[in-house]
Amino acid sequence: MTRPEPEASAKAAPARRERDADRTRAQILEVATRIFAQKGLNGARVDEIAAATGTSKRMIYYYFASKEGLYEEVLARCYADIRRVEGEAGLLALPPREALRQIVSGTFDYHMQDGNFVRLVAIENIQNARSTSPRSTCCARSCNTARTKACSAAASIRSTCTG
Repeated sequence: MTRPEPEASAKAAPARRERDADRTRAQILEVATRIFAQKGLNGARVDEIAAATGTSKRMIYYYFASKEGLYEEVLARCYADIRRVEGEAGLLALPPREALRQIVSGTFDYHMQDGNFVRLVAIENIQNARSTSPRSTCCARSCNTARTKACSAAASIRSTCTG
């Protein structure tokens, strides 16, 4: 009996699929964002999200614990993204009126570019934010100095116009 060459047996071994948890999680969030924006929390199905991502329901539950947990993560990510964009606008360096113009213009542009965000916020407003828990209300935690400055500018403009 002859032994097979080590090189030949290595070639015969099946290739292992490399797993990337961060990429899988990000893909689930991306697909879930689209589906939740189209169908809302109640209309979306975990089966549909799993099929669209090429993963299993079990994997979704592993990462997010529940459909509601996935939805909350989608909302948190959406709000964090718009807050990031606002933070990058350099509002702190601007006079209050210009900061207000920038935040209004930037928010409008963001809404035009990301229809999913608009739909998700609309769904939340219709539902009176019933689907969110205190853990996911990142918008309250992420209000930063720049947003506060723009809000102060709005109050200042309002009092100037009415006073």
